[in-house]
Amino acid sequence: TTLFRSIGSGLASTDSSSILTIKNGAQLNLSGLNWTFSGKTNVEKGILNFEKIPTSSFVTGVVEVGDTGILNYTTSNTDRSYGTLEHVNTLLGTGFFNKYGIGHLNIDSTGTQNADKFTGTINLNEGRLDINAAAQDASAQRAQTFDFSVVLGGQSKLNYIANGSAGDRFTLNEDAKLSFANTALDAAINFKTGTYSLIGDLNNATGNNISFNNATVIAGGSTF
Repeated sequence: TTLFRSIGSGLASTDSSSILTIKNGAQLNLSGLNWTFSGKTNVEKGILNFEKIPTSSFVTGVVEVGDTGILNYTTSNTDRSYGTLEHVNTLLGTGFFNKYGIGHLNIDSTGTQNADKFTGTINLNEGRLDINAAAQDASAQRAQTFDFSVVLGGQSKLNYIANGSAGDRFTLNEDAKLSFANTALDAAINFKTGTYSLIGDLNNATGNNISFNNATVIAGGSTF
């Protein structure tokens, strides 16, 4: 039996020490104004649903999604002007983040180099997602791998912003953790900063687009 709960009036906290935990397979629908909740949101085992509407806002604290946790974020807001652009300030954990709706969303941080990070899976079903990724640790740099997986749906757009100052480096081929869904068309990934070795196409790249901005690209299967 799944336990369903809703918070319609919003969350608030006086400091970052507050904790909201979803566990035991529960499902929570979060609405209302939550921007004053700067505490931690733990989706340990269950589902957190949030839909952005004019009268709602997401939490501003750290969000951690466990192995069997799911965060569903839906938005149709395409306004990227100051004060209206939507943010997930910090995303950590090993679970699933699902982005729905044609709107734009920023993930401002996926953790800290050599510390807690997001290593789960992001399903970008629709719209635009900008990710400011945590710097790679030394082992990830040697392996030239991404910390987390992203699967893009049709007509979605991902801006992957690497921590180039930390020497982040990645191999792009069909085994890379960033890929397009089987049915995706007209989706796009823009890699910003970092160094990328082009060994082959990303999985299901046909009919989709890949671009680079202020990045170093090594073609032809060269090693770093």
